[in-house]
Amino acid sequence: LPNNRTTVDALPSLTTDEARSVFARFGVLSERELASRVDIFWERYVKVQNIEANCALDIARTIVLPATARYLGILAAAGGSRGIASVAERVAGLADRLVDAIAALETAQHHAHEAGSIEAEARSFVDHVIPAQEALRGIVDELETLVDDELWPLPKYRELLFQF
Repeated sequence: LPNNRTTVDALPSLTTDEARSVFARFGVLSERELASRVDIFWERYVKVQNIEANCALDIARTIVLPATARYLGILAAAGGSRGIASVAERVAGLADRLVDAIAALETAQHHAHEAGSIEAEARSFVDHVIPAQEALRGIVDELETLVDDELWPLPKYRELLFQF
């Protein structure tokens, strides 16, 4: 799906009287078939966004956070240099923000599931879950630039760009 906001804003246009009339008049879809397709589009959208949010949470909790913690342990054992302390402070701050972002995404996802209708759930994903997921991604992207390559278990962006 091209753009989350565009998709969620566009789907209701398929339920207008004019849309139903056009689809029926040209024999594309009956009213019932169109309504069924729209329901499937909503459900698919929510399902895909939910899978993406769950993957982001899983990666953050089980891959990124442990790698960050290991790096913090190495920095703590490295001694009292101002430079090391500065890096450790930055990484520790990002680790705290990471934990907060995980919690925020979990909360947004939970609230979306309680939205009451599939359309409201989709809008909640656009308005709350996806922004929370993007915030989490921003923190992970920053950690990727700081955590030791040997400890970072995922391909780093620069590795993806420059490996032939």
